Amino acid sequence: MGIFISKKLRYFIAIMEKRSFASASEELCITRSPLSKAITEIEEYLDDKLFVRKHNDLIPTPLALEYYKKCKPLYEELLKLEKIKNLKLYTVIFDSCFPLTFVKFLRDFIEVPGFEFRVEHTIITPEHLLSLKNENKIFISLKNIVDVPDENKSIWPTGGLTLLSPFISKNNNLFVCKEIHINSLKNRFSKTLENYLYSINFIEHNHDPSTLIYKVKSGEGHGLFSSKLAQFYNLNGIKKRQ
Repeated sequence: MGIFISKKLRYFIAIMEKRSFASASEELCITRSPLSKAITEIEEYLDDKLFVRKHNDLIPTPLALEYYKKCKPLYEELLKLEKIKNLKLYTVIFDSCFPLTFVKFLRDFIEVPGFEFRVEHTIITPEHLLSLKNENKIFISLKNIVDVPDENKSIWPTGGLTLLSPFISKNNNLFVCKEIHINSLKNRFSKTLENYLYSINFIEHNHDPSTLIYKVKSGEGHGLFSSKLAQFYNLNGIKKRQ
C-alpha cells in the first residue's frame, strides 16, 4: 500500500466514500474479503461498530464519521508525500477486455520487493499512451496497440483457451464474464466452440475463478479459462478441451 499509508486506512477511506464493499473493492481493484476483514479488525480494536449493514449499503455510525473527519486530512497529506517520495511507484492498467474479477484476483499477487503497484481497470485509448513518457505506467491489453514504439512494447503468447466442462454435461450453458465487449465476443465464441457446444446459452457472471470452477464441476454449465491460468487450479472432476 505504500510506506506511510496502511492498508486499513486506505480501505477505511474508500469504504467511507463509496458506502459499499462492492463499490470500494471495484475502486481498489481487490476482492471484498480483505475489505470486510480490515473493517472487522478496526471495529474489534475500537470495540465499537463503524458501519450498519443494510442490504448492499453501509451506513456510517457516528464513530465512523468522527474518525473519517480526523483521518481524511492526514490521509490526503500522506498521499501527496508518497507521490513525491515514492519514486518506485508503478500504476498497472488492465484493459477492459480483461474481466474485472480476474484483475481483482491478480491484484493480490502483484508484488515485487522495493516496488509499489496500483492497479486500474479501464478502456485503454491512444490518449493513455501519451503518458508513458512521463509516468511509471504499465498498460496490459489483449489487443495489439500499434502506436507504441517497439522498445516500449512486449508481446507475450497467450497459449490459447481451455474449455472446462462437467464430465456429464446436461446443458449448453457457457459462463462468460460480464464486460462491455462481451456481445462481440459471444459471436466469436459460438463459432470457435461449434464443434463442442450447439445453441450456446450464455450466462454473464462476476464470479472469481474458484467459484466458476465449482459451478462447472457441479454441472451448472461450461467455462473458458486461458490455458496458462488453468494450469494453476485443481481441475479434478472437470473435462478439459483446448
